[in-house]
Amino acid sequence: METIAYLDPKNYDSKLPVVRREAVRGVIFVDGKLLMISSKCDEVVFPGGGIQGQETDLMALKREIKEETGYNIIESSVKPIGNIIEHRKDRYEERIWHQENRYYSCDVDKTTLSQTNYTPGELKRGLGVIYLSIPEAMQRKEEKFKQEGIQSWNERGYLILQYLQANKEG
Repeated sequence: METIAYLDPKNYDSKLPVVRREAVRGVIFVDGKLLMISSKCDEVVFPGGGIQGQETDLMALKREIKEETGYNIIESSVKPIGNIIEHRKDRYEERIWHQENRYYSCDVDKTTLSQTNYTPGELKRGLGVIYLSIPEAMQRKEEKFKQEGIQSWNERGYLILQYLQANKEG
């Protein structure tokens, strides 16, 4: 899979231990709009999350999309878009956070919509489904940059939005 960006602010001591995480994220268009996840503080992110245990990317993508959006993905529609790799100081502990975020375009079966299954932490953050155009999603990211500075999760999402716009996906 192509690496779209390698984010490394070099804000850490290279002697710190490294924690590695692999995540998958879905780029899903429903009726011409991006299916994204919004929080009560107005952040928007692509649905997805960490790979658990021996899951394949497809298994994790199916589970995460179902949990966060209520939709089942159509397996035959899944296509790799690219990676965004983060290598930075952990926000909470004295360690280096190395995360590979693999983005996949996919379609959902609109007839299978069911309830979402958010964790207690996700419920506390007020997560929910939102549909946005690429420019609308980019504007939301830009507003967060102005409010909070560039946070890694917003930066990677913004880079994918730029990539989608440049490659006319959706």
